[in-house]
Amino acid sequence: MLSLHDESYRLFVAVFGDGVGADCVAQQAGELDTTFADQGKLVITTLGPVTDIQVDDLGRIYALSSSNGVWALMRLSSSSGELDTNFADQGILSSTTALIRVLVQSDRRLILLSGQGGAGVIRRFDENGAPDTTYATLGQFVLPPATSIHDGDLLANDELLICGDSATTWSSVYRAFVIRLDMDGIWILDSPMTVG
Repeated sequence: MLSLHDESYRLFVAVFGDGVGADCVAQQAGELDTTFADQGKLVITTLGPVTDIQVDDLGRIYALSSSNGVWALMRLSSSSGELDTNFADQGILSSTTALIRVLVQSDRRLILLSGQGGAGVIRRFDENGAPDTTYATLGQFVLPPATSIHDGDLLANDELLICGDSATTWSSVYRAFVIRLDMDGIWILDSPMTVG
């Protein structure tokens, strides 16, 4: 997983570990940035592998990981790599639903893409990890049953573009979808796309 901090152009790389942890490496101009963590490398051994990573405009690192059915979003300091204890519960926001992707809006609010009970769910949190109930319906946008979110990204105006698939109840056909939501979780009805 890659993420770029645009002010100093540091590249943050998350590398899967050996099953007990994950490595986060910061690089600048092709060389390890030795001011970050331990000579440019941070090994996280308390949770599972890092599956997504983002950096906000202040250089704070957001990393998703999972282990034994528990998913977590961690916020790390951009210089030391230590958990930022001002975020969520001592630096970690835990979830029992699969966390797929973390995105950081321009106002530093966090969008989490996840799965729950056979349906994709999009949640928003403030920059300190508290649920933002002003987003969509009481802080979350829930897709219909039997839908899966595969990926998503923020557009320049903080609109969210997600893609995934859906198994319909009236056939055994899986259907791909692309949905765009405004920055507050309201579905933007685009003109339908025709494929083939």
